[in-house]
Amino acid sequence: MATSGAWQQPVVPPVAAPVTVEGSEPMSELGSIPPLPVAPPRRRSVLGPLQEPLFRTLWIAAVVSYTGTWMQNVGAGWLMTSLTMSPLMVGLVQAAGSIAVFLVVLPAGAIAKCSAEALLHPVHQR
Repeated sequence: MATSGAWQQPVVPPVAAPVTVEGSEPMSELGSIPPLPVAPPRRRSVLGPLQEPLFRTLWIAAVVSYTGTWMQNVGAGWLMTSLTMSPLMVGLVQAAGSIAVFLVVLPAGAIAKCSAEALLHPVHQR
C-alpha cells in the first residue's frame, strides 16, 4: 500500500461508485437499499435502574445495611472515646471491627475458587 503526504497516511484504493438509474436514487451492486428506521432518542435517567423491582429491593437493602454498619462503627468509636481518651484503645476498637473481615475474606475466596472449579469441571480430561 502506498503512502503520501507529510503524515504518511496510507492511500486507500477508491471504492466503486454506486450504480445509478435515471430518475431514482443511487443503487448498490446488490440493488436498492432501503433507509434504516431511526428510533427517536431516548432520555436516560440516572434512576432508571431503580425501576427494576429486584434491583431496587437489593439497592435499598444494601443502603440500609451499610448505614447500620457505619452507625455501629461510629458508635463503637464514640463509646470508647467516652470511656477512655487513649487513642490506642480507640484505634484497637476500630481495628477489631475490621479484623474479622480480613481473617474471613482470604480463606473464603480460596474456598470459593476451589469449589467453583470442582463444580465447573467435574470430569477432568487426561
